[in-house]
Amino acid sequence: MVRHPPTLDQIDETPEEVFEQYGITKEEYRIRQTNRLARDNTAPKVGEPAPNFKLEKLTENGSRTGEHCSLSDLRGKPVTLVFGSYTWPPFRHEAVRLNEIYEKYRDHINFLCVYIKEAHPTDGWLGRYNQQEGILHAQPNSLNERAEIAEVCILKLNLKMPMVLDDMTNFAEESYKALPDRFYIVDAEGKVAWRGEAGPWGFDIDVWERSILDCIR
Repeated sequence: MVRHPPTLDQIDETPEEVFEQYGITKEEYRIRQTNRLARDNTAPKVGEPAPNFKLEKLTENGSRTGEHCSLSDLRGKPVTLVFGSYTWPPFRHEAVRLNEIYEKYRDHINFLCVYIKEAHPTDGWLGRYNQQEGILHAQPNSLNERAEIAEVCILKLNLKMPMVLDDMTNFAEESYKALPDRFYIVDAEGKVAWRGEAGPWGFDIDVWERSILDCIR
């Protein structure tokens, strides 16, 4: 797969095979990119208050706890938010690095992984990578169903950082425009200190780590 997608003004000159590797036609890609850019314009910007949320915590083994965590509970120390889901291949493939960075900086910044709606469910845009890897999950219709896939995600990927479960209104994902995956850093006062671009190309682990270092220095 190519590293970066064609921009809107490059679509007409881009060969069809580039879009075929995404499992999408050129015109479908044009529509998705147009909608994506419009949506991203409403994402919280650096210096703005980070939208608060109150979401259910999962155990280190992925089980539901019935306890909730609010972003505002973590004030007084910077927080980095990691949004993703198990059916999004780039999120799965970065699990080792996510764990490494969590272990390296956990004493200096709070980490919180927000499990959001599935990026590539079987009843949506499945994608060939999920088919090849046997990652076959329908979009959940209840919080229990979402929690079940999140548990698989934690156990299969051996994720270490604390995780919360977005609710069925997709409040956190919509607030941060985080689909399919995304990084944010919120400062100790609750304002956005840094935001990565939406994945897959914006889900850059190296840039995220440098931004963490800038925040905690």
